[in-house]
This record gives sequence, C-alpha cells and structure tokens, in this order.
Amino acid sequence: MVESYQRRDDYRDYENEQAGLGFSIGYSRPGCEVTVYVYDLQKVAIGDQDVEDAFKNSISEISYYLDERTQNGEFISTEFDDAYEITTEQGLKILIAQFTEQVDKETTKTSLMYLTHMCNKL
Repeated sequence: MVESYQRRDDYRDYENEQAGLGFSIGYSRPGCEVTVYVYDLQKVAIGDQDVEDAFKNSISEISYYLDERTQNGEFISTEFDDAYEITTEQGLKILIAQFTEQVDKETTKTSLMYLTHMCNKL
C-alpha cells in the first residue's frame, strides 16, 4: 500500500521532545495523506496491554484534536464512529479507529487510525 504513495519531506523526530515517542514519516497521493508513527514508549518489550492503552490514548488525542478543529471552524462537526480489530493471515493484529469530519454541508471526510506492533515498536 505505501509504495503507491510518495514520501513527503516531513520526517520528524519526537525523541528530542519526549523520549519514547519515536518518529514520524509522511506519505501522500492525490486526495489522501498518511503519517506513519513509529515509537516504543521507552519499553524493551511491548505487550498487548501496552497496545490497548496506546490505542485508547490515541483515540482520545485524535478526538480532542478534531474537537479543537471544529471549534476553530475548520469542520462543522466531528465524530468518533467505531473501533475494531482485524488479524492478518500472518497473525498480525491491527486495531482500527474511524472518525468522521463534516467539512461543510456537502463534504464529509472519513479518517482512519491504525495501530499495531512488531519488533517491540508501535
């Protein structure tokens, strides 16, 4: 999936700001932008509970961010729609959260957040 996207020139290292937050890399294609975050929470091993906690925290942070954008007039409304999990054929568990942004009367956007872990990174 990422190979059909062009890498944006916006690599950001968060470790200097707060250890454990890792880094992010942006990708885009017409009509879509993706930001990939890689972090370890300053833990040697990341377990299922760490993933669940990070997922819940991410949903809260995104909801807060979208609420701010609504209050600033960027959206008419925003909403957290659903959270679910899928497991790939290889056994990789991926947690997914879906949000809806009402941009104007005619335009609705859907945003998805995916969280998984491998090699002790989220």
